[in-house]
Amino acid sequence: MNRERHIFVHGFRAIEELISAPAPGSVLMLARAGARQRKLAALAAASGVPVRRVSEEELSRHADPSRHRGALLRLRDRQPRSGDRRLEEIAARTDGGALVLAVDGVTDTANLGAILRSAEGFGVDLVVLHADRAAPVTPAAIRAAAGATAYLTIITVTNLARALARLQRHGFWVVGADLDGQPLNQYRFAQRSVVVVGSEGSGIRRGVRARCDDLVTVETAGRVGSLNVAVAAGIVLYRAASARAPARRNGPRAG
Repeated sequence: MNRERHIFVHGFRAIEELISAPAPGSVLMLARAGARQRKLAALAAASGVPVRRVSEEELSRHADPSRHRGALLRLRDRQPRSGDRRLEEIAARTDGGALVLAVDGVTDTANLGAILRSAEGFGVDLVVLHADRAAPVTPAAIRAAAGATAYLTIITVTNLARALARLQRHGFWVVGADLDGQPLNQYRFAQRSVVVVGSEGSGIRRGVRARCDDLVTVETAGRVGSLNVAVAAGIVLYRAASARAPARRNGPRAG
């Protein structure tokens, strides 16, 4: 029998957010009885999250003593799984639309967490990460995601372009977020869409970019030439979730 693995999140504000929408299996671990710890305990009780009173030494086995400040939230470790089976389940879905997010090379865990938070907020059905070219889903990413990882289906693939091709064969239209794309506010998303976002520095890799059916860009009015990838991803996902068209223009490629 496999032993359940856990991750531990520190930081009062992060724990407060995670407790407000607790993931299944969450446990609040407290080693002090200060005002902030009492507030966390009250929030946990209101949300149905069990509270364990533990020693400082136990907390320090799971987090830096200078960081945990007498409180940790224990979560089940839901690391992304190899994606073939889940990818096929989403691809084969015939009951209406679906929205997939593909993350190509985002390396900053805070950015990844913010992207995942937007993905959950806008009803993404599946998140696809490149196994070798994306930040892992660490406690820092989970803190930035404010618990969204507990409600998302996240998978990893070794070849993102190939995964996109499989989705296209099942009627998905792949849309990349790119500075050279057409204006987002003029674009109509398909009911079955994949949104692709690239790395902080170089964007979507060439091979993945070539697989996209369309490219869109978030136009700005200020002097800064581009948005942070997490901000741009949230805007594109909002449009994809709220403005999908009932039909595509030309249908997906078969290649």
